[in-house]
Amino acid sequence: FKIFPTHRLIRISKGIDSLQALSKISDLRPAKDLKAVLAELADCREDAKDKDYQFGFYSLKTGFKLLNLHKKTIGTPKNPVERLDVSVLHRRIIEPCFGIKAIEKSDAIDFTRDAQEACRKVDEGKFDAALFLRPTSLNEMLLVSKKGLKMPQKSTYFYPKLLTGLVFYEVE
Repeated sequence: FKIFPTHRLIRISKGIDSLQALSKISDLRPAKDLKAVLAELADCREDAKDKDYQFGFYSLKTGFKLLNLHKKTIGTPKNPVERLDVSVLHRRIIEPCFGIKAIEKSDAIDFTRDAQEACRKVDEGKFDAALFLRPTSLNEMLLVSKKGLKMPQKSTYFYPKLLTGLVFYEVE
């Protein structure tokens, strides 16, 4: 099986300059297109060349960007859940830069496993920006579960999915 990331779609409040907000907390560099962003984020952070936190960003206004949050700047949380890319994304980018605190039942944020769908929803004006993540590693997920902790909402997507009917119904 393989673990995939679940990307974020956000609505940005009027008056927030996304590039200015993001440049205050991270290094920004342009990316050619979605393919370049996804190639950069293909490996989970523990397998990546550098151990910094890296995310992709897309909006009609800015195009594609890669955000780099230096690990030494944000520190290393002791809690394995807080070290996850998805936790860092929400705590260090989505909440302070875009003012989105609650993600459950919020109109300001949505989730998709399909990066192309995320771009399409931004292009159609349904959302203002898309944020792309690296996949969570199996080791990170196991560490969280061994500590008896819960992963943040929409942290992972497993594929292939086990067919439910094989588990709950007799096979003749």
